[in-house]
Amino acid sequence: MKKTNYLLRESFKMNKSGMDFCKYTCTSSEFTQYLMSTQFRQHVDNVWITGQPRNDSLFNVDQNLLDEHPFLNKKTILYAPTFRLEEKTKLFPFSDFDPKQLIELLEEQDAYLMMRCHMSELNQLNDDVLLSSERVIVADQKMFPSVEGILRHTDILITDYSSIYFDFLLLNRPIVFLPYDLELYTENRGLNFDFVTNAPGFKPDTFLKFSQNLRTYFEIPSTDEEERIMVRNKFNKYVDNQSSERIVEKIRTLLKSLQLTFLVFFQMEIKL
Repeated sequence: MKKTNYLLRESFKMNKSGMDFCKYTCTSSEFTQYLMSTQFRQHVDNVWITGQPRNDSLFNVDQNLLDEHPFLNKKTILYAPTFRLEEKTKLFPFSDFDPKQLIELLEEQDAYLMMRCHMSELNQLNDDVLLSSERVIVADQKMFPSVEGILRHTDILITDYSSIYFDFLLLNRPIVFLPYDLELYTENRGLNFDFVTNAPGFKPDTFLKFSQNLRTYFEIPSTDEEERIMVRNKFNKYVDNQSSERIVEKIRTLLKSLQLTFLVFFQMEIKL
């Protein structure tokens, strides 16, 4: 979603050549193949459409994780906003936000809210009302080192410009977007494509709408399904747990080609 590497504007202090030592890149669809080729200045043939290996785990139930965290067997919401370079993320960016009403909604639905911010922004979770509720879980990197582990057991995702939602689309489950600073973020960081048409889900601008949207998705999770599938297929060619295997096959094919090239070169050297 966000511009990176060679597509970043010059004022960003990031190593734009950080991927120059890599000859091959893995991606998830033809659309992202050309995007990755541009961002990392690689030949498009060296960008493999395999799917992301991290997402293989989305299709496998981790019983040990469920045993360790029983709330994952209930209705769950994962709030995972993107990290902002120039300012802190505003959590629940509504002028009418009421944490007590949010907790009441969670209790009504017998649901749990997992908060997963960037490590540098965890100190923003200082709302005593939210943190005092057993319905709100600080699902940081200490509790869940890998976010894929909890994505598999998430019923509703809340995010903004984080690419986590492309992974979550593989599960075809509801997403609520909170792009409260879309214009500013687009101007400062930059996005690779239009956000609104590629973000399938509710985009509430008040807490009242936010609550209504969560209730709708809990009660009718198929809401916005057609739009989700359309965007999912744009960004994900494969919907399975075979991405790692496809990469292995690519490497095997590459090694066979290198062996053949070396053999031909070696035979030419002998003749010379």
